[in-house]
Amino acid sequence: MPPATTNLARNVLMWFRRDLRLHDNPALLSALGQPDRIPAAQHLYPVYCLEIPTKKKCGHRRWIFLLECLHDLDANLRKLGSRLFVVRGLAPDVLPLLVQHWNVSELAVGECHEPFAVARDNDVAQQIAPHGCDFKSFPGRTLFRPQDVLARTGNGKAPLTMAAFSKIAERLPVPTPVDAPASLPSLGDDAITALRNALDPATFDALAGPQGDFSVPTIEPDGTVPELHLTTPIPAHEQSPHRGGETEALRRLDAYLSDHARVTQFEKPKTSPAAFYPNADTTILSPYTTYGALSVRTFRAGIDRVYRAAKGKHSKPPVSLLAQLYWREFFMTAGATTLNFEQMRRNPICLQTEWKCIPGETTRESHPDDYAMLDAWAEGQTGYPWIDAIMVQLRREGWVHHLARHSVACFLTRGDLYISWERGAEVFEDLLLDHEWALNRGNWMWLSASAFFHQYFRVYSPVKWGQSWDSEGVFIRKYLPVLRKMPKQYIYEPWKAPIAVQRAAGCVVGVDYPKRIVDHDVVVKVNMTKMKTSHAAQREQAAMENGDSNGGRNGTRERSGNMRDRPL
Repeated sequence: MPPATTNLARNVLMWFRRDLRLHDNPALLSALGQPDRIPAAQHLYPVYCLEIPTKKKCGHRRWIFLLECLHDLDANLRKLGSRLFVVRGLAPDVLPLLVQHWNVSELAVGECHEPFAVARDNDVAQQIAPHGCDFKSFPGRTLFRPQDVLARTGNGKAPLTMAAFSKIAERLPVPTPVDAPASLPSLGDDAITALRNALDPATFDALAGPQGDFSVPTIEPDGTVPELHLTTPIPAHEQSPHRGGETEALRRLDAYLSDHARVTQFEKPKTSPAAFYPNADTTILSPYTTYGALSVRTFRAGIDRVYRAAKGKHSKPPVSLLAQLYWREFFMTAGATTLNFEQMRRNPICLQTEWKCIPGETTRESHPDDYAMLDAWAEGQTGYPWIDAIMVQLRREGWVHHLARHSVACFLTRGDLYISWERGAEVFEDLLLDHEWALNRGNWMWLSASAFFHQYFRVYSPVKWGQSWDSEGVFIRKYLPVLRKMPKQYIYEPWKAPIAVQRAAGCVVGVDYPKRIVDHDVVVKVNMTKMKTSHAAQREQAAMENGDSNGGRNGTRERSGNMRDRPL
């Protein structure tokens, strides 16, 4: 075992994860110490651990957004005389090496609450302890720590309705964001040379990256990132308009909050899923809170300032702008405290039903037709223009409106294809810039009527729902140009257009645009029967467990019944 640290100087390694910012970063500020209590660090080493992908869970555009956040963080650190060290490898493998050879006495992190992240952090803490290094975590990723919410539920379990969560949230202290540092401790003597001298060449090269300087991987102008094996060019017109980084996050936040009427009158159900950037009806700030380029506490403080200026004249939860932050907290708390939250099986709050394509129970070889439908949905080839346009937007831009997410999620699960919500969550994990584990899995349970919301019979029509927002089909024409000349009376149902009309529009169904993979009016009736049976079985099981001969509810239902009020 290597010797413990003998240098009494306070050297801090700041491990950035989902807090890629300087503003409101308590972990980063900890390096500055506290007057008369804790001395400032002699040296500060900002680090990000980059795992080179070996399997696809994070898509190309999501990688680019993350790298943009890292480049921006590095640039902002350099303005303060520091820099970001991007270390290639798994945190439990590489951080002990840095702690040892940089003589680090404290490893500071922003809290993560996901079960797998907690396990990882415990692993790191155990491995650095023999080197005389303390693992210190700080709040900042959420408004409320999950443990603080649980302490007020009365039963130690996460609240499973927004009404219950809101009552607790309103009694919790409002967190105050902290300022960005005006200066930072130095990096000390050449940190890179110290590692090069201490490590064997192969290990150093693996950690330091192709330039040998721990720099952020380069994004080429065509969108490729050779180091991450992202070698397919992205045409300029298909690159996401959403650029990563703290600088862009704060610019967008300031721009949005400057329109006080928009903030005070915000009602999520009234925002349009057919509006797109730069004229989207909602904030599109979720990708920035996902990676911590924007502090959710700073976001809330900005909303509160506008609300105070309006003297209380503003929209109210659950549809207000502030309430959208509460939805994030709601799912974060549920995900942190619910066993097997990411799956259907052995998940105590999740409906058990016989979806198609359940992970671990079916394969592409055993059920090729089911997986072909899954692929058609994921690739925007269902034959329903509203659904396909949304999936094309998601693939191209990495973000779609929450009601658009509702449409495609309902279509995949209880509405049309009856495919496991876990498969939909996997696709969203790959494509969404704003993917957060608890929000993604929780919302998929919600929209499949598996947990939180159980009015399974309220199904989004893949035709009428889009028409209600965009009768002209502007959204479809943008993302499905093959249909841009289709008359508006057929834009949502091109299969109903006479063949002469299809030819005149340059889009023959079955040739230029796919035929429908299912008939919604037929399959929805079959699926409702399946859902009714599964929900009845769930109620019976809950009644048996609770000793309720009348078949009581299982306590996991959101009773508002408003399917528009979700921020997936």
